[in-house]
Amino acid sequence: MDEEDTIVAAPDTSEAAQEADSEDTGRSVYVGYLPHETDEDTLKVFMAQAGEVTSVRIVRNAETGPGKGYGIVEFADPPVAKNAIDNLNGAMFQGRAIRVKLASDLTEHQVHDC
Repeated sequence: MDEEDTIVAAPDTSEAAQEADSEDTGRSVYVGYLPHETDEDTLKVFMAQAGEVTSVRIVRNAETGPGKGYGIVEFADPPVAKNAIDNLNGAMFQGRAIRVKLASDLTEHQVHDC
């Protein structure tokens, strides 16, 4: 390989990677094990126990509409996101123990295993 040759990894264009691109600041958390019928407003109210929620996105099946069981919640600042991780990971939400992790720490494979 010449000095001019450069190997560049292809960008990860998966949904989770696209979401995590904006999570570098540590304000966003991944929320897993959500019931498929969960809506954004209900999740926002629940997650607001940790502090100010600025946005909620539940990943949905593009063809059928129900949630895929996970989403991204963005908080006003990193300490609030940490509070959510510390206090809501494993909490019961609509009959399920949810998983809450820092979004930027997850890989695509981990998202689907959570």
